[in-house]
Amino acid sequence: MKLLKYLIYNALTLALLFAVTGCGLGSSSDTFSTSNPGLSTGSVTLSWDAPTTNLDGTPLTDLAGYKVYYGRTSADYTNSVDLASGTSVHISDLDPGEWCFAVTAYDAARNESEYSMEACTVI
Repeated sequence: MKLLKYLIYNALTLALLFAVTGCGLGSSSDTFSTSNPGLSTGSVTLSWDAPTTNLDGTPLTDLAGYKVYYGRTSADYTNSVDLASGTSVHISDLDPGEWCFAVTAYDAARNESEYSMEACTVI
């Protein structure tokens, strides 16, 4: 139960290492690589560091997975991907335009943390 609100300022500050394929680049502060610039849809690979402690500093012992949220506008996530393991996800078939992403973590009881720092890019 300590998972709630525990980690977003810890390791899961969505250290997004975007690998964007499609047509376009994001802001200059993100790390991007592109290929196939003529595609009508694109894809993004997101990765982050796994959290190790709860917000109160105690060891995180019951991390069960992550949810990656994304949508076309900032803080308006209309899609999500549930990951039981791993710290990266590849999301494909994204239409051209801006996309914003955030990650949460959840424990074995499915208690979910707050959103990570948001990252947006243009496909």
